[in-house]
This record gives sequence, structure tokens and C-alpha cells, in this order.
Amino acid sequence: MLPDSLGQTALDYKNAQDASMSEMAPRATRMFTKGALDKLVKAFNRLAPAFGLQETYPAIGSDLKVLPTDFVKQLVMVGSATREAIAQDAIDQDLLVSLDGIVNDNGILMLASKLDGLSRSRPFKMWLTEAPDQTESEPMESESEPVADSEPDLMGMLKSRMGPSGA
Repeated sequence: MLPDSLGQTALDYKNAQDASMSEMAPRATRMFTKGALDKLVKAFNRLAPAFGLQETYPAIGSDLKVLPTDFVKQLVMVGSATREAIAQDAIDQDLLVSLDGIVNDNGILMLASKLDGLSRSRPFKMWLTEAPDQTESEPMESESEPVADSEPDLMGMLKSRMGPSGA
């Protein structure tokens, strides 16, 4: 069990992270339709195993003005990976995943198309599974650092792959 102050710090961190993801979430000028959102979720679910995610994201049951925060976290993770893979010349710039400027179904469908492309990209999948080059990274962090919650597991995989510049 965590001491109260450490538990509160972890909760404060999680709340700040959720607020940050909420601010990053695409906001529709009208509404994102269920059909476009379903295509996005299906495309994400095809890519999720490449990130070691066992569970699929559930279908979004209605039109939305703003994407759910937990889904935005997943998309930001993919976006961070694509930025790093592009920087290392593992994939083409056309596969960059970004939430910037998504305000309608066309943006949602474009994002779904990029996720589909990544799910079929052998170089991207290979890049994700390669071990990070330890000769270029800084010394490993202490294993005695507390873990705030279970999310660092999937984010930890990405952070370890990206090295110190991706944190």
C-alpha cells in the first residue's frame, strides 16, 4: 500500500494527465458520426496488437463532439511512436499520426486510414519490436521508483523503445 502522500501524488499526476489528454482531444465543428468513429476504432484495434495491447477498444455507440479521453491517450501513444519512427527513418512521413486539425469526419477517416497503413506496415512493426540501442541511451533509471498506476506498462514499452528523447 502506498503512503498517503505518495498515493495523492500519483492521483494528482493521473488527474493532470487526464486533463492534458482531454485538451488534446479533437473537437468536432458539428459532430463526429458513429460511422466514422467505428472505422477509427476498428483501425486502431487492428494496430493495437503491434503495441502489445491485448484488449480491443470498444465501439463508440453514438455521434460525439469530442473523442473519449482514454481513446485519445491510445492515439497519442501511436502518434508518439510514429514521430519517433519517422525521425529514425523507419517509416514514411505520410504515416504520421497527429490529432491536430481533426474537426470533422474527414479528419477521423484520414486518421483511420493512417492507422490501417501502420497496421500493415512491416517496417513500423519491426521498429516497434526492435530493442532500443543501449549504447545511445542514458543509464537506466532506478528500478526502485514507484509506479503510479498500470498505464506505464504500455507507455513504458513505447518510452523504452524511444529512449530518453521520447519521454
